[in-house]
Amino acid sequence: MINSRLIKSNDSGGGVCTSDITDIFEDSSGVALYQLNWDGSDMSGNYNGVATNVSFVNGHIDSAGSFNGSTSKIGLPVLNISGSQPRTISAWINTSTNTGYQTIYTSGINSDLQMFTFSINGSLLELECVNAKFTTASGIITTNIWHHVSVVYNGGSLVLGNVLIYLNGVSQTLTKNGALSGSANTSNSNYAIGYWVPGNASYFNGDIDQVRIFNKAISASEVSTLYAEAACAKTCTTDTPQIVPDCIAYYKLDGNATDSNGSGTLYDGTATNVSWTQGRFGSAVQFTTIESGAVTFGSVGGLFNAKSTISVSLWFNSSQTDTTDLWVFNDYQSTSFNLVVYFDYTVGKLRLLSRYGGSTTTIDSVATNLNDGNWHHLVIMTDISNLKNRMYVDDSFQSEGTLSSNDYNGTFVNTSIGDNYTGSIDQVKIFDRAITAAEVTTLYNEVYCKNNDHFNIYTSYDTGVSWNTNVGDNPQAIRFNNDGTAVYVLQFSNKRISQFNLSTAYDISTASGSVNDNTFTTGIVSFFFNSNGTKLYTVDFYADTIYEHNLSTAYLVSSASSAVASIGVSAKDNTPFDIFFKPDGSKMYFLGLQNKSIYEYNLSTLYSLSSATFANSYNFNDGGFKFTFNSTGTKFYKSTPVGTDYYIYEYYLDTAWDISSSNFSGNILQTSFGANGLVLSNDDLALIILERFNNNSAVAFEYLDE
Repeated sequence: MINSRLIKSNDSGGGVCTSDITDIFEDSSGVALYQLNWDGSDMSGNYNGVATNVSFVNGHIDSAGSFNGSTSKIGLPVLNISGSQPRTISAWINTSTNTGYQTIYTSGINSDLQMFTFSINGSLLELECVNAKFTTASGIITTNIWHHVSVVYNGGSLVLGNVLIYLNGVSQTLTKNGALSGSANTSNSNYAIGYWVPGNASYFNGDIDQVRIFNKAISASEVSTLYAEAACAKTCTTDTPQIVPDCIAYYKLDGNATDSNGSGTLYDGTATNVSWTQGRFGSAVQFTTIESGAVTFGSVGGLFNAKSTISVSLWFNSSQTDTTDLWVFNDYQSTSFNLVVYFDYTVGKLRLLSRYGGSTTTIDSVATNLNDGNWHHLVIMTDISNLKNRMYVDDSFQSEGTLSSNDYNGTFVNTSIGDNYTGSIDQVKIFDRAITAAEVTTLYNEVYCKNNDHFNIYTSYDTGVSWNTNVGDNPQAIRFNNDGTAVYVLQFSNKRISQFNLSTAYDISTASGSVNDNTFTTGIVSFFFNSNGTKLYTVDFYADTIYEHNLSTAYLVSSASSAVASIGVSAKDNTPFDIFFKPDGSKMYFLGLQNKSIYEYNLSTLYSLSSATFANSYNFNDGGFKFTFNSTGTKFYKSTPVGTDYYIYEYYLDTAWDISSSNFSGNILQTSFGANGLVLSNDDLALIILERFNNNSAVAFEYLDE
């Protein structure tokens, strides 16, 4: 997919940015806008959807929803666009396949004229109303390319001219099939993005972005306006701890509970029995089982062990419907506490409790259905000077209570999030004062700061550059030489590493035919060169062994010796599958499929396997396949199979090259087929992914960080 990612600003020079505005034409026709940046919420707040098994990846406009073709879907509430009402559906799509039906948007039931389903059918676009179907010509939808698509229904009879389909701003010639031509009679039900509800089928495989729904037939010029939309320029704020002053503790929860306040005393938390998932900003902490995990913060400088003025800001996401009341945040102690928040799951309300000397003040949120599987912002506070506690949800004041004048007494236990809760929590900030309503708005409108250690999945895009390696069956790894003028591909079935020269360094599209190769052991699944190409290392997953070979001519695989050293790794993992060395040769890493881990070894003699001693490991519960580091050891990337697709996950390392300090960044890139090899260019700006097609060919794709 070629992704220009043009940016418009909100200043007078750049015009007004509209990509965040639901009613873009300012005529009340904009019903809903699903940006799919981090969940299924509607920008208007009126028609929030629920995303199931959807990942969020770099999109055409900011982020996009990534659908796996089998279980990913976004269920929508009743939108009240039914019968023969005029309507328009607009979206950006990037499909991974041209096979079968893939639903973009649907509503109604599977009965004559009572359905309105906009989809891809092979390589064409189609509107299906049951016995009234409108299709474009075949071949207009290609894979791995962003397309802007719109379907416009003028109301009235379902005839040519009254239904229009646009591709990239251009109206398409349509063919009508089906015997019926009366008016649509769409049932006001079964609204969804990414799958066909009546048959629980036709799942979308690829990415969907910026879904707009209108209650009118928009004009050709308005379609052009949507096609020209671009992301709004925004200044990132999440790396600015004091964006609201007097923040005494800041927990980004990007794979750990470290206090990122950056000044003064730091109050690092402790995460116990939790996992990490995609968050509202980067990654978030996930609690999967009631009372099994928590993140504790202690008393945060004694603030929670007294009757104190406190404000707490956090983001939460839960779809729990258990009738048990589950706590989001608490500093519970039986006779006195400042802030305890829990869900009343019968109505999806939040309840805030403050207790001093046994006297409790309770207030409830006005907002309901907050357990809808979307991200919500919560601010709670105690204002001791005014004896009040307050609650805000999604930048909206909810309620205020009057606190007891009793003193704080009892024995403090701990401040925590997630204890007795299921769902995700992100971006926790604690203040030692009552923040203002304007400051609540500032926190609600925060913008994510990407990590600046290239390569960044969050801002990457497919350049459209690819290369068919023609190496044959089951390719398993890809590497470059030290200056990028040669690329090497491992073909598993023939146990062969093949070399291809590049006329432009690191540009895989300039690869010539194979100029050199060599055959190795039966179970070879990966390989690696040392920094000057005089050594080659191979991984044999049948023998559970990593071998070291000398090369008499640098980077010439045909000059490889028999193994001069080896290390058996079965004590750690009996299925080694990929390998990497720190550029100075002082560390070796391998990925094992058995225990879903990366293992780190120190090498007392540089690049010498015989000097290897085990140092650390890092386990990822979702499994792994191939991996690579950036050049500074501050990030690594791993591929993981999910159904028929592969996902590339990005991780940060708190300490460079220390694999045990790894944390999931929250950023994911979806690819089609098998991501059987990962390698970065020497400037860390381009990620090359070796993908296996139908087990018999390999194509390398290039992704570039902007």
